[in-house]
Amino acid sequence: MRNSFVTTVRIHGRNADRIAVLVNPGFPPAAAMLKDAEEAAAAIRRRLVALRASTESELEPAFATLVREQAGALMIAAGNEAHHVVT
Repeated sequence: MRNSFVTTVRIHGRNADRIAVLVNPGFPPAAAMLKDAEEAAAAIRRRLVALRASTESELEPAFATLVREQAGALMIAAGNEAHHVVT
């Protein structure tokens, strides 16, 4: 997983000071995914904003945090990879 996050962060987060990653905390690998994302962001001197949502009702507060923290990129961790990126 780590290589996927490093590649994704370097490609899509290079112009963003803050990078958000949205994970489902109910998904067993979520903690490891966040750790990998934090390490990848630190490697390119970016701040990671961790967003957690496991239900539809948790999405609105997560996106409110995204806006409040002014993240310039959003990675959505789906399954075992971070495939979805919005910049």
